[in-house]
Amino acid sequence: MTTVYKVLSIVDGKLFSAFAPPNISVTYEKDKESKPKVGLLFAFSSLESAKKLRFGVGQTIWKAEAKIDESKTAELISKNICKSMFTLESLKTVNAFWKRGELPLNLHPTLYGPIPEGTVLCKSITLKEKVG
Repeated sequence: MTTVYKVLSIVDGKLFSAFAPPNISVTYEKDKESKPKVGLLFAFSSLESAKKLRFGVGQTIWKAEAKIDESKTAELISKNICKSMFTLESLKTVNAFWKRGELPLNLHPTLYGPIPEGTVLCKSITLKEKVG
């Protein structure tokens, strides 16, 4: 297990990924292992990287333990395929992202580019402590 940092939003008292709509996001709970229904989970390797992406009211940062998929993380970085996880708006988009390893072709080109610094892809995440 590796320490990571996860940026989360609080919606109706529940924790969800800050970069995916609650209807397609994984629900997170402290000390409970969370796994995605499709693909992998985005997190950050450092608190500093997570802080750069926390910019909304109601967002928190959690220190967590994760099973990182190092080969998929390296592949995502090498392809420079997404600048923002905001583009994963529906289950169809999420499925396409993980099947083809790229964002749907009809998205605006400004959504492509380097992924946020410190991004890691995880097979599972277990929240441990709220740190921000």
